[in-house]
This record gives sequence, C-alpha cells and structure tokens, in this order.
Amino acid sequence: MAYMNKERKNERAPVIRKILKEYGQKGTLSVRNYSTLKLKIKDVAGMFTNRFENDFQREYGLGINHYWVEQNFKDQPEVAEMLVKLREAMFGNDYFDESDAMTDYFHTSHYIDIEVYPA
Repeated sequence: MAYMNKERKNERAPVIRKILKEYGQKGTLSVRNYSTLKLKIKDVAGMFTNRFENDFQREYGLGINHYWVEQNFKDQPEVAEMLVKLREAMFGNDYFDESDAMTDYFHTSHYIDIEVYPA
C-alpha cells in the first residue's frame, strides 16, 4: 500500500530545494492523503511560459506526467533535465513499484505529483 508521511517528505525536501534553487525555481512540497508526495513549482525562471496554453492552465496549474518527461520536453532539454532530477529526488532511495495493471494489482511505496504554476 502506498504510504507517505511528513518524516519521509522532510528527508527528501533538502535535495528537492537544492534542485529547484539550481534552476531558479520556487516550490512547495506537501503530502496528500498519506500516499502522495506533491510538488507545486512556481515558474519564477519562466521555463514553462510557452506551455501555459489557456486560462485554465494558468489558474489551476500544469500537471506534469513524470513517466513521459523526456518525451514531452524534447524541445526543452534543460526543463527535462530538471524534472528528471526532481522525479528521482521525490522517489528517494526507498521507492519501489511492484504493480501489475494486467491483474489490477497496485503495490508501490508512494505516488508523486508535480504541478507547475505561472509566477
């Protein structure tokens, strides 16, 4: 069963803050429903400006599919690099995923969620 708590979040927070600072971004890290580590990035550096296509995305944020970062951000290698580093930092050393969608069996250490908001 997926489980995330404040202590596990605090273990990952310094590394995540360091990565955000390296790319000139700001972010907020939180735990949702004791299963998901959520990162809200405020796009201070303007790396995602061309990705906000409509008012809905500007108001409610741009959801990042962390499974497809490299493919979705081929045209912006620096953004892809940052998101890959953030994904790895959010997973941490204790991450595992023994899920099998074919048999409807989901067993992972925790989930991650990344959202980007305009500055």
